[in-house]
Formats: sequence, C-alpha cells, structure tokens
Amino acid sequence: MRATKLWIAGAVLTSSFMLVSYSQSQRQTIQKHRLMREKLVHAQKLLEGISTEDFKLIQTQAERLKAISLNAEWNPHPAHHAEIRNVNIIHSLDQLVEAAKEEDLRGATLAYMGLTLSCVNCHNNSHDKDIALSDQLKEEPTIAP
Repeated sequence: MRATKLWIAGAVLTSSFMLVSYSQSQRQTIQKHRLMREKLVHAQKLLEGISTEDFKLIQTQAERLKAISLNAEWNPHPAHHAEIRNVNIIHSLDQLVEAAKEEDLRGATLAYMGLTLSCVNCHNNSHDKDIALSDQLKEEPTIAP
C-alpha cells in the first residue's frame, strides 16, 4: 500500500514537472515568435528608409534591430552556429548604422543585402524550426504600421 502511494505521488510530481516544463517551453516559443515578428517589422522599415533615402530612419531601425538581436531572449538555446550567424547580423547592422551616419546610400544598400542574406541563412539553417516561423509569417500580415 505504501509503495502504491509513493508511486502515485511520484507520478503526480513527474506530471506536474512535465506540465510546467511544457508551459515554459510554450511561453519561450511565443516570445520568440513575437521578437521575430518585431525584427521583421524593423527590417521592413530599414528597406523603407533605403528606398526613400531617409538616413535617420535607417539608423534608428538598424539600432533597434541590433538591440533585439543582442537580446538573449529571442534565442534561449544558442548554439555555436547560431552565435556566428548572429555576429554576421550584428556586423551588417553596424555597417547600416555607419552608412546612415555617412549618408551613404550605396553602403546602406549593400549592408542591407548582407543583413538579408544573414537572416535567410540563419532561418534556413536553423535546427530549431520555431525560429523559422514560415507558417506563422504566412498567416499574419507583415506590413509595418
């Protein structure tokens, strides 16, 4: 009888732990989706800034995107390859900021192309398919307000 009670208590404890872990994982996935959506909006605004030669907009959006990229919350389980890809993204964003300060449209355009390639590379090579968000991006509008 005592062994049965211990087994039941162990099963309840294990189930509770699994539910808490699942709930935390779901929250992290939702947080990643929100941050990735925010990154996409900033990337769209970067393109707008380049298209309209609005160097202040380019600088502002690159700095905001960099702040998000430096935030560990968007990737709670960084792997070596993800860190390298993030370094490439940060480098492109730094180039965008510098080009905006110098009002160098060609430099900003090239840096934006490098950023885009880094983003696509990261999403295509991601083992964590939550970060790719391909299905979610198809379902939600991506036009920045």
